[in-house]
Amino acid sequence: MFRRKKKEPTISREQLYAARPVRNPYLKWERKEGGEVVISVPRDRSRKANVLAKLSNLPEYRQVQLDKIGGEVWTYCDGTRTFKDVMEILQERHRLSARESEISLSLYMRKLMEKKFLALMVLGERKESM
Repeated sequence: MFRRKKKEPTISREQLYAARPVRNPYLKWERKEGGEVVISVPRDRSRKANVLAKLSNLPEYRQVQLDKIGGEVWTYCDGTRTFKDVMEILQERHRLSARESEISLSLYMRKLMEKKFLALMVLGERKESM
């Protein structure tokens, strides 16, 4: 009846700065002229969803449009740059303080991760065996 809330994994600030944001490879996306990005999200394929799709004529993909800055962040999340790299790019391009860019970027990325659009590759400490 009552479900336990999953405990959110926590990482240190150093791990966050070193983490590499990566786009979901199963999502299609394109950049529009004004700098906006449109992400095509496939619809749910469960039995219920298929029945509803047939009854209501749902499209195969749902379109999610990111604004200019959101699209800019999206293009930087290619797995080659770290969170800190993206944060510093935003600081320079939009004249933000380090704290402003860290907070806004972390909140934005968290939202994209909740929707499963992004993931963070976090490098863990290796334990050496003897």
